[in-house]
Amino acid sequence: MGPVTGAATAVIPVETLHLNLLGPVEAQRGDAPVKLGGPKPRTVLAALILARGRVISDTRLTALLWGDHPPATCPAQLHTYASRVRHLLGPGVAVERRRPGYLIRLPEQGVRVDLLEFQERAARGAQALAAGDPATAAGEL
Repeated sequence: MGPVTGAATAVIPVETLHLNLLGPVEAQRGDAPVKLGGPKPRTVLAALILARGRVISDTRLTALLWGDHPPATCPAQLHTYASRVRHLLGPGVAVERRRPGYLIRLPEQGVRVDLLEFQERAARGAQALAAGDPATAAGEL
């Protein structure tokens, strides 16, 4: 099938990437779950998202993953988990190595993070309530 021509513009549906931190850490692209693996890649994903575009240090990630007893191979394992998250989340999501750790960059469009949506709606609800608009506040909250 060739390119679409004519007056109408073809609309290509974009699969939204859903990242869930409230409850079990999960990811879903469109209707299909993303198989993140065990608790360690899920922890790395959650920590990177919660850092909101800031670098989370290797030291902090190591503490989250292994506590006070990290294995000698933890730098290599951190790299593996970050690479796995990058690969699983697909194009548009960048997991970058930035000394002293890693950061995640999410695209402006096509990604929904449940925690961030909750925080935004709660703030809008509180603002509406403070402005004397209980109907809007109830809808947001």
